Amino acid sequence: MRDFKLGMLARSVGKKIILLFLAYLFVLGTHRFWLPWFGEILIVETPLKKADIVVVSTGSYVRFLHAVDLLKKGYSGRLLLLGDDRLPADPQGKNLTHYAREEAIGEGIDEKNIFVSHSTGTQGDARAARAIADSHGYKSAIVVSDGYNMRRIAMIFGKVFHGSPVELIFEHGDWEYGEYFPPERWWQSPYTFSYVVKEWIKLPIDFYFLRGFEPA
Repeated sequence: MRDFKLGMLARSVGKKIILLFLAYLFVLGTHRFWLPWFGEILIVETPLKKADIVVVSTGSYVRFLHAVDLLKKGYSGRLLLLGDDRLPADPQGKNLTHYAREEAIGEGIDEKNIFVSHSTGTQGDARAARAIADSHGYKSAIVVSDGYNMRRIAMIFGKVFHGSPVELIFEHGDWEYGEYFPPERWWQSPYTFSYVVKEWIKLPIDFYFLRGFEPA
């Protein structure tokens, strides 16, 4: 009787191993068809056009470069730089936003058209951008971020700007600068893989916490 039970257990385990192996082969053979979707759905693209101001976080140098490039190409004449002032400064007392402002001026952007605002996260970015837009009567803004960050950015900015006449345009330059692998092969780069996975973790969390959010 004992040998019979052991035989049944062995056959059951054997079937499970075969099924797992077949599932593995299925995933291996089809991943190029469904994995890109996990990257593509995170990207929000709107037609690029001129706007009253370009909004960008200085947490990424590539984002900053793309934002400055948009101004140089004439898509806007104003720039809002966002960053966390609590981050350690260098011995001269300067942090990322200071250096970003200096570099933007060096690229030919009039310092009178550069705004700098403290922010500790994406919702803070959106609040700061709306405050600037409301106080100056701007009607449009280009929000620059990473491609895989765009779905979450659009969700948060859309919520904060709810009821505002400001048109939001979402723009990224990732593929142009080679910062991340594009959607059709995002999983092939450890850096891009980590980014996409983190966005999928953050997206539902931010969606949950935004449910009861009311714009000021």
